[in-house]
Amino acid sequence: MLTGATRARRHGQRGFTLLEVLVAVVILSVGLLGLAGLQAQSLRANQSALFLSQANLLAYDIVDQLRANRDAARSGDYDIALGFDADGVGNGGVAGDHISEWYERINDKLPMLEGQTGGSIAVDNDRRATIIVRWYDERASRDPDDALREVAVVTQL
Repeated sequence: MLTGATRARRHGQRGFTLLEVLVAVVILSVGLLGLAGLQAQSLRANQSALFLSQANLLAYDIVDQLRANRDAARSGDYDIALGFDADGVGNGGVAGDHISEWYERINDKLPMLEGQTGGSIAVDNDRRATIIVRWYDERASRDPDDALREVAVVTQL
């Protein structure tokens, strides 16, 4: 036969109290929020890495075009500055077509900010080409003024 003390001990060990369940749910929620934050940061970093890869590919793409048309590159036919308006350049022969197509690919692949992004090509007297691809990556920085990114490639022609 069960006495009152034995019966009370059995009832006290039946299961979780509401307070214990609430504490467990709070701890689980904090952990899941932390995982969601990590996922968001991972997506931002992956997008920025994709833009950087695209910029590198675009820079080396125009390097190949310069090497394929060395005489025009050495004579300055490919020289353009950042912020250059590439509209209508495609009518200027092979170099103009290359620049126009290159700018079109930059605009398709990378996020742009009017007047501050795009590409530049400069070939100096030592036949050294400097290619810069610049884009606007607001995900890479919390400060919008610090969101301009660029890749510079220097090569000998």
